[in-house]
Amino acid sequence: MHAPTLQAFYDRTVPFLQQREAEHNMMLSVMMGRLRRQPDIAPIPVYNGWVESDAGAVVAAAIFADWRLIVSHAAAGYEAALAVLVEDAASAPIEALLLPAEFGAEAVNIWRVQTGQMLIEDFPMRVFRLDSVIPVPNVAGTMRYATLADEALMREWLAAFNREAFGETEIDEARITRSI
Repeated sequence: MHAPTLQAFYDRTVPFLQQREAEHNMMLSVMMGRLRRQPDIAPIPVYNGWVESDAGAVVAAAIFADWRLIVSHAAAGYEAALAVLVEDAASAPIEALLLPAEFGAEAVNIWRVQTGQMLIEDFPMRVFRLDSVIPVPNVAGTMRYATLADEALMREWLAAFNREAFGETEIDEARITRSI
């Protein structure tokens, strides 16, 4: 199915996309950003499509402005819907696919059959799924506001975080100062 407007595509697919929000964050963020900037005249995606069952959408995809087709996961039991969606999208001007790893080889093969073009993995991204939460045991002490006496500890912590999260090899003191 296709929607005539970005708002219609959003309205039809967002209940499905929000079920696994972390995995669909890129598509949701792009749509929300465009709808917030120009709610009345938000541009129609270059391509939008979804496959649905009686329960609603089971897989969705859209191209916004950069010719990359963003594909959602498929609801359990509806993995074959990916083939329908990729076949439908094959006529759109697509330069790249952004899709869940579980579709990788299958989507590449469907794409090759439909378009005659070969896709290669260019920029792998990972989304981690939270399966369980292990509560932290209670610790002694109470919360308090940080003071100047805590500055060295905060700088050390932020530097370690930036190394781990962003792969920084050099400490950006100005950024750390702004963060504190």
